[in-house]
Amino acid sequence: MKKGEIYKIKIEDYKFPNRGLGYLEDKVIEVKNTMPEQVVSAKIIKKRRGKVKADFVKLEERAPYEREQLCQHFGICGGCLIQTMPYPMQLEHKSKIVKDILDNIIHEDYLFEDILPSPKSIEYRNKMEFSFGDEYKNGPLSLGMHRRGRFYEVVTTYDCILGDQDFREILKATLEYCLGNNYPYFHRKRHIGLLRHFVVRKAE
Repeated sequence: MKKGEIYKIKIEDYKFPNRGLGYLEDKVIEVKNTMPEQVVSAKIIKKRRGKVKADFVKLEERAPYEREQLCQHFGICGGCLIQTMPYPMQLEHKSKIVKDILDNIIHEDYLFEDILPSPKSIEYRNKMEFSFGDEYKNGPLSLGMHRRGRFYEVVTTYDCILGDQDFREILKATLEYCLGNNYPYFHRKRHIGLLRHFVVRKAE
């Protein structure tokens, strides 16, 4: 196994935050933004003290339980990493993450109750925090969510399903206004520009 090389890895388990666990040459490999039973191509980026970390490159095989994506931005946007996992399984998945964390800090018996499911699994948010930026270097202004695994790239999420239609229309109108007035986004490295974040809250 060499740093910088790309390997095909089957994800066997998961740990917080957003790290799938697979095995290669009898070593545990952490691959961000993956789910159990997926087969992925991943690039080795760090080997230290017996720990190996890799960047997700490509999905080779979907997990057998995965459903069709609900949002056209899924896979590009980093906002909904387990969207293709059925909702009941998402609850089990998140319960396991929380319990694993608690087991590491509570060393006696305790009562662990199930997560209460939401009546809505899409369009449930009453607050959205969007970022300004560009989708590629020196590209036009964008407004939305960060690209999956890319801190400096922002995908315009016109059809994001975390919020309802009001959020989508406000995002579109705001972006059109800013583009029409040539407002620049704030460049994090050069510290120039104007627009950073856009927060929308809806009362019901």
